[in-house]
Amino acid sequence: MIIKMTQSNMDDFNKSNEGFSVFGRIIPNYENHVWTYREEVFSKPYFKKYDVAIMVQSL
Repeated sequence: MIIKMTQSNMDDFNKSNEGFSVFGRIIPNYENHVWTYREEVFSKPYFKKYDVAIMVQSL
């Protein structure tokens, strides 16, 4: 489910060094001048955590 980012839910997504469960992906499509998307739910979720040092280097 896609949720719009707002000030009231800022604390939910502004956690750069915390791991999270990846259970699917969003697949965008642009056809005939129209953007659409579909959600793909994985049969087996996995855990992802980004290394803070790598994130700082990319800035």
